[in-house]
Parts: sequence; C-alpha cells; structure tokens
Amino acid sequence: MHGNRALPWFACGMMVVGLCVQGVSAQQRTAEDEAVDALRSQTSISGLDEGRIRAWVQLQANNFAASKDPAPVRFKALREVFQKQRVDPKNSPAFIDALAAQTAAVAQADVVKPDADPVVARGLMRVLLDLNRIPAVPGFVAGLQSTDAAARVLAAKGLLQHFSRIPENRSLLQSVIEGLRAAGLREGNALVLKEIYRALAYEGQVDAVFDVYMSLLDRRLELRRGPLGVCDGAEIPAAEFLRRVAGTLNADRQREVVRRVAVLLRCEVQRYTAPQLNFAEQDSLERLITVYEELLEVFVRQPGTLRTQLESGVRERLTAPAESAADPKKTEQREAARTAFLLELYKWIGNPTTKEPGLLNQSPWSVEIGAP
Repeated sequence: MHGNRALPWFACGMMVVGLCVQGVSAQQRTAEDEAVDALRSQTSISGLDEGRIRAWVQLQANNFAASKDPAPVRFKALREVFQKQRVDPKNSPAFIDALAAQTAAVAQADVVKPDADPVVARGLMRVLLDLNRIPAVPGFVAGLQSTDAAARVLAAKGLLQHFSRIPENRSLLQSVIEGLRAAGLREGNALVLKEIYRALAYEGQVDAVFDVYMSLLDRRLELRRGPLGVCDGAEIPAAEFLRRVAGTLNADRQREVVRRVAVLLRCEVQRYTAPQLNFAEQDSLERLITVYEELLEVFVRQPGTLRTQLESGVRERLTAPAESAADPKKTEQREAARTAFLLELYKWIGNPTTKEPGLLNQSPWSVEIGAP
C-alpha cells in the first residue's frame, strides 16, 4: 500500500520538475541567443557582428560566475552551452573563428581584472580548448596571468594545441613567447611551469626562444640555490628541449647552457644523495641527471659516468632499512656510496674541497670549481 501511495506523488513530483526545467529552458533563450543564431551561417563576420557574438559570450561568462551550483555542475553547463554553439550544422568556418576570437577577447578582459574570479578563467580556458581554433590563442596567453593554477595549466595546454600553427604568424609567435616568458618568471607551480616549458619548445625557432629558456633557468637557479631544496622536476621538459637542439647551438650558446646546467646538475646530484626521497622526486632526479649528462656530453664530447652509477643501483646503496639506520657498517656503506657518487659529479664540475678541476672548469666552459 505504501508503494502504491508513493507512486502518484513521485509521478507528480517528476511532472513538476519537468515543468520547471521547461520553464528554465524557455527563460534561458535570450536576445543574445537570437542574435548569434542569425549569424552562424554567414561567410564573413563584420565588426558589429563580432560585438553581438562577444555579448553572447560575456553573458555566458557572467551566468557562470553568478551560478551557485557546485563547480562540476557549473563547468559542465558552460561547456555544454558552448558545445551546442560549436556543433550546429549551420555554422560557417567564419562564425566558429569569430566565436573563438570573441571568447578569447572576453578572457583577455576578464582574467586581468583585479577582482577576477579565478574559476571563470578556468571555465573560459576549458571552452577555448574545446573550440580548438587558432583565434583562441590570445585568450590562452591571457589565461597564463590567472591566479588559478588549473586555468594556467589549461592556458599552456591551449598554446600547445596550436603549437604547429602559431609560427605561421610571426607577430602571434612573438606575443606567445613573451607571454610564456612573463608567466614562467613568476610561476611557482611546478606542473604549470612544465607546461610553459613545453609550450616554448619551438625547435625550429631556437633564436626566438633560447634567451627565454636561459632567463627561466636563471630564475629557477635562484630558487634551487635558496629555498627550493627539493627537486620538483619542473625542468625536465626544458632539459629535454635543450638536449634536442644542442647540436644546433653556436659556441656562445653552448657556454651559456653549460654554465647553467653545471649548477643544476650539482643541485640534482647532491639532492639525490639525501637519505629520504619519495618515489616521484627520485624519478625526477634520475631523469634530470640523465638528461643533463647527455646534454653535457654533446658539448664536451666526452662520456660521463653518473648514468652508469644510476644504472648500477646507487640509490639502493644510498639508503638502508630504518632498522639498520644505527648500524655502523650500514652507515659506512651509505657514506661510501655517497662519496663515490659525488666523485663522479666532480669529474664534471671539479672538487670543491680539493680544488681538483673537472671537465667543465677548463676552457672554453670555465665553470667555477664546484659549480656554486
């Protein structure tokens, strides 16, 4: 009997919900929607029409910002409304390009406001990625300025999405590189910085990006010498890029790279000898030590031995089970492994205690002994 009584109530409730949803849908149809619908099949979009599209985009951004729904619901709704615009079969290429351009314009204006909602920036970066059109690029450059790390990651991924097309427009390439440089210099999140390095990796545009990489590495060196004692792995994409282009660098640029990589290598090896490392940091250190040594070998044309030490299981010799920590023999073994690994490093950078020089302390590299 209880189930039979509940059924009419449930059916009535569903009818009310359905009517409410229909009412909401009807209310959501706006003058901006009508204006955009009238433009979607046009083969060219005028300045006035661009303003109408921008008004529609701004309305969606405002609605997204004002929504009290949980974040996943808000993001889903925003993506769906843009998806509906994007997949309409009546769309012309000119309309889709204009939609991307005006979404980028709204992002450029909204992200830099002093009171900008970081969640809005994240939402706009997501829909720009979904639109996947080259006019979205200025919006991604703006997104790098967001206070929201997720928005910055999406912005950098957006620039990677158009990686092959950006160099077709020289002024666009320059604005992208400058935006990445400025973002990288202030970036404190390793995940974001990795994406920035990747978005800069124009192997065919080394002249345009080389100084940017050096500036970013200088900034990171300040941190590695100071408060950033741990290795967050952010430089892995930068090191891999430099290794790929190493053979194209002239003598002056080779010296610039070597003088920075020598210090970074010293930081990574010293950190690697620390007794307590989690797996992620250990993996990052091993990757960086490997790539840095491979990079130095290209320039110096002599093999290093740090990779051989890694392959031989030096990490196991640098650590021991907790119950053996007080065992003098274990302590002696760990210290011997640490000393041996550092001696392999000193073959590159010189021994700061004995002042015996390494390969990089000689001309033309002239790195200070110990790479301080």
